Amino acid sequence: MKNVTNFFNDKAQKFSNNYYNVKNFRERYKFLSYKIKNLFKNNLKKNIQILDYGCGEGIFTVALSHYGDVTAVDGSKHMLELAKKKTTSKKIKNIKFILSNLNNYNSNKKFKLIFCSSVMEYLDNFSQHLDKLYNLLDDKGTLFLTLPNSRSIYRLIEIVLFKLINIPKYYNYVKLNENEDFYRKILNKKNFSISKVNYFSNNIKIFDYLKIFPKYKSTMILFTLRKKK
Repeated sequence: MKNVTNFFNDKAQKFSNNYYNVKNFRERYKFLSYKIKNLFKNNLKKNIQILDYGCGEGIFTVALSHYGDVTAVDGSKHMLELAKKKTTSKKIKNIKFILSNLNNYNSNKKFKLIFCSSVMEYLDNFSQHLDKLYNLLDDKGTLFLTLPNSRSIYRLIEIVLFKLINIPKYYNYVKLNENEDFYRKILNKKNFSISKVNYFSNNIKIFDYLKIFPKYKSTMILFTLRKKK
């Protein structure tokens, strides 16, 4: 079996295209971009140090670059190539790209904002990465962390299909798929203060018209985190 880096190298262009061609991905981008914009409107000043931890093909890296200097790290060479093309075409100068396995990445910098979306579920040790992000985060900084929601009906269907016919393929690389209560316990132990929790990304659109709680219809959870005082 391929490792997760090779998997994303192979799927880089297709994954990038999803944000333009797939409605659910476009909605994810719209939701998270709004949350970033709103954070700066209410809590953070511009021209800060930002870390995009697992930046992928760079669509959020570009969005983050409007608010400060961005360090964008990813282990996939092909993903970073796509990200660099985006910044070159838009003539963006305040992004530093780093090709690194996230297990090995570290920095002496402190970041006012760390953005980590759809990354942790593919990494081997959730606890160790949380420790690292805690140390990289400025004492008054914010961590935007998205994680998969195991209570989602759509994810339950995916798991059944994966066990029966090995589809979707990306589940071969998923290491983490839990619920809000599970994540809360770990985040509290790691000394993070949870400012806000949002559910987002509904893959079954009929649920929008039914009275179903977000924790059962949304595939993703956004945790807005700060260090405990």
